[in-house]
Amino acid sequence: MIIPATYLTNWHNITNHRRKNVLYNNARENKSRIDYDYKVGDFVFILTKDINRKLAETKQGPFRIVIIHTNATVTIRRSARVMERINIRRLFPAHVS
Repeated sequence: MIIPATYLTNWHNITNHRRKNVLYNNARENKSRIDYDYKVGDFVFILTKDINRKLAETKQGPFRIVIIHTNATVTIRRSARVMERINIRRLFPAHVS
């Protein structure tokens, strides 16, 4: 049996509830992050996003940072002639002495 009832949606409450959930989830995810400021001359590893075998290396490097850009990317020197611009989300700081 179908009841001919009307339902008025309160879009303002739905939008506020979703916005509150987004802010809560962002705060929860960012709570465990460790801030790291990269500097020119630091060494970094590049995390590989490929599907690897069990004992395969998950990171490449270490590589030296040459230039830091303002849009969350850095330029690293892969070899004597090869420079690569890469996002900092793919980097992992290497503590090389």
